[in-house]
Amino acid sequence: MENIFHNFKGLLDSMTCNLRAKSFSIHFPLLEKYIKALQWIYGLATHQSLLDDLVSWKQTLEVSLLSPSQALKAQLNDTKGKVLGVLYQTVTATKALSSLGQQLLALTGLLLVLLGTGLFLKRYLDPCGWKFENVYITRQFVQFDERERHRQRPCVLPLNKKERKKYVVIPSFWMSPKERKNLGLFFLPILTHLYFWVLFVAIDFLLYRLIFSVSKHFQSLPALEVHLKLHKEEQGAQNIIHDSSFNISLFEPDCIPKPRFLLSKTWIPLSIILVILVILGLLSSFLMQLKMLVSASFYPSVQRKRIQYLHAKLLKKRSQQSVGEVKREPSLYFTKIHFWLPVLKTIRKKQMDTTNEGQP
Repeated sequence: MENIFHNFKGLLDSMTCNLRAKSFSIHFPLLEKYIKALQWIYGLATHQSLLDDLVSWKQTLEVSLLSPSQALKAQLNDTKGKVLGVLYQTVTATKALSSLGQQLLALTGLLLVLLGTGLFLKRYLDPCGWKFENVYITRQFVQFDERERHRQRPCVLPLNKKERKKYVVIPSFWMSPKERKNLGLFFLPILTHLYFWVLFVAIDFLLYRLIFSVSKHFQSLPALEVHLKLHKEEQGAQNIIHDSSFNISLFEPDCIPKPRFLLSKTWIPLSIILVILVILGLLSSFLMQLKMLVSASFYPSVQRKRIQYLHAKLLKKRSQQSVGEVKREPSLYFTKIHFWLPVLKTIRKKQMDTTNEGQP
């Protein structure tokens, strides 16, 4: 944003500079040629007087030059002051908001970390907290399952294919479906901010290319040649009695706008921020596992309850799956054609009996 305002200011300065320079380069050369032409005409004029022998005449021609350049200059300065005032106010407000936003962002980040930690511990230590994020197979869970195995009790390890998709063995970088959904929600605002960043950078680049192209075009424009001719009309015929010319550049070289495009100050910080956010997003699963391990080390009694609940939950689901499979087995019989057409089964049985009787 600051660079966009800087390029706008440079374009405005270039326009006012060129208008000020043209007000002098157009008015003064033209008026000077006009004054010289008047003086040349005055020199050609001859006076006739009857008293030339008695009185000497001395005639002078004085031409005063009044140019509206001062009024134009004042108007340009007033217009420039108003526009620059708006730009400076916008830039100042942007810088103030950016500085305040950085401080608020740091404070908000710290508050969010503290709030998230407090909320996590509250849900973890809740009387029903053994259900909270209880999808991790820890080392303590493996030891508990081994003890159950030695006691000739049902065990759940190793996990089947369906369970491996839902439950995560610590340490692991594999994300559960819920963690992948949270990762997508985490990347959604990042992509939104990236879209707006790219939009502002594109506007800045397009403005830079526009000003650069216009500047290059202005530098290649040829000077404008202005002719001043005086005509004398005598008996219906016009004759040129004075001819002079001067050149005026359409755009002053000193007023050419010089835009800037700070690529290093735009994309390098943006790339660093995006890489950090992507790394944090991808490590969110590992950081969650770390939080679980730290919480388990501080609250071993809660961890034991969580292990017993998860072990019982897995056993219950497996028992339900076994009953479901047994119930589904008779359903396979309904897909056979003999169930719907028993006559075919009877005919088939008679054919088999006849074949067996025909064999010695």
